[in-house]
Amino acid sequence: MDTEEILNDLDPLYEAAMKEQRDIQAGIDYLTKSAKNFVGIQYTEEIKHLSAAGYSKLESVIYRHTDALSIEITNVLYHYSEK
Repeated sequence: MDTEEILNDLDPLYEAAMKEQRDIQAGIDYLTKSAKNFVGIQYTEEIKHLSAAGYSKLESVIYRHTDALSIEITNVLYHYSEK
């Protein structure tokens, strides 16, 4: 097997991995925006009185959970597909 054949075999795998990464990032972006929007609407008064440390902690919690949620959703959709 020469280099060209190896590259041809790996190209679809690479493209699939890149699509999965794009989907994960899109999920993170959308979930983060949605979570911040929810917090801003639901906790309008509480946000106004949140300390800098509290705001930082809230950001951290949102990012940690949206990252994990997006990865898990994408994994389910890609790994349980009946193509």
